[in-house]
Amino acid sequence: MRKRVLFIILLYVIVISGCSKSAGQINVSDFQYMEEEYCFRSLAWGSDMQEVEKSLGIKLEEVKEMSPGTYEMSQGKGITFLDVKGRMLFYFEDDGLVDLSFQAKGDETLEEFYDQVADKFTEEFGECSDTLVNSGTYGNLTTDFLLQRWDGENGTSLQIILGKGESTNHSVTVGILKSKEDTQR
Repeated sequence: MRKRVLFIILLYVIVISGCSKSAGQINVSDFQYMEEEYCFRSLAWGSDMQEVEKSLGIKLEEVKEMSPGTYEMSQGKGITFLDVKGRMLFYFEDDGLVDLSFQAKGDETLEEFYDQVADKFTEEFGECSDTLVNSGTYGNLTTDFLLQRWDGENGTSLQIILGKGESTNHSVTVGILKSKEDTQR
């Protein structure tokens, strides 16, 4: 009997530690194209916050310094995507999920990360629908942006954005957007 109880406790610890590890890491395969739209881990667009938390097995916390409706996957030490640490954000409008993104900030090595993600997405989803190169000046800082986008048939867009400048940190955002009209069906 004692061995059985110890086995159950050991199994429980393994399951819990496995869940927390996978919650702190995302993979290229988490970005999917199903039923003519892009999604993350089969998560339904328009889901409310409780449905997102239950479906992904996570806890979301409001990000007060960002737009109202923005929540972050609460992991304490951040989320890892292809060995790059960042944060996973979820944006809700009218109580429904309309976009999500992985965001990382750092140095010029993020350019390599951007290229790696772009290559993996091209392998998985084909050539991108659009590439945009742009510059913008914010205050005294000039930032260059490079964006690649894969468009889905049902109003979704998978995007990778690289922001860089001489006097600013580099940043990469990997995200999926759902047009507002399509979340209200």
